[in-house]
Amino acid sequence: MNSDKRISEENEKTLNYIKGLGIKISFCTGRLFSSARGYAKHLGGGIYIISCNGAYITDEEYNEIAAHPMDFKESEVIIDICRKYDAYFHFFDRERIYSEKESYGRSVYLKGTDQLADEDKTEFVVRSDLKETLRSGVDVFKYIIMDDDPDKIKRIRRELEPLDLEVSSSLSNNIEITAAGINKGSGLIQLLKFLGIGSDEVIAMGDSENDISMLKTAGLGVAMGNGRNDVKTISDYVTAIEDDDGVAQALRHFLVEGSYGDSRR
Repeated sequence: MNSDKRISEENEKTLNYIKGLGIKISFCTGRLFSSARGYAKHLGGGIYIISCNGAYITDEEYNEIAAHPMDFKESEVIIDICRKYDAYFHFFDRERIYSEKESYGRSVYLKGTDQLADEDKTEFVVRSDLKETLRSGVDVFKYIIMDDDPDKIKRIRRELEPLDLEVSSSLSNNIEITAAGINKGSGLIQLLKFLGIGSDEVIAMGDSENDISMLKTAGLGVAMGNGRNDVKTISDYVTAIEDDDGVAQALRHFLVEGSYGDSRR
């Protein structure tokens, strides 16, 4: 997606060309499954989905391959920490975003959704006590904590990191949490086992901290031009920024029509 959270015409055209070559495509995203599914359908389907930072994985027809929900007690601890710091948080199941108050969630997940059918737009559930929701047995695949105070975000993260959880970030003002050992890299490994594909046959692209495990797992890691410096450092290739069709440029560089872009090798 570009900064408007839309799949550009150039990226869409190139991805469809790659699909036509018989190359498999997977989204590997922090988004919840239903949101990623909407964009997969926009591209005509036939796309594998690793959603919720590796916690939920489906095949090209959206059948479940693997699911890694969080433990009830882990979820309660996260909620307690968020309440202690009065920080906004929400969590995902497969189809919905749950929060205790309306804040950051809607603006982030509704941007660019005019490309999607109504049934694929994210559903938001606001409840006063999400611990009660946990007791109802909902599967929780990922938490996001958000706050515009960077010091508060640092304090919360310091409190979370000693716990048996996977903690990362995709934006400067957020913290993303999944079950221990569950990240985009582990999700990619599970999908590759399912498909019988080696990591040396994989190109992965990303821009944020939560992409690092995936980029290290892939045979070829591509950093977006607008990505974090640590992401660029561990990647094999740096493509154009998101608003200059960086995904299309990288795919063309390696698979279609020769070399251009900013390469580290």
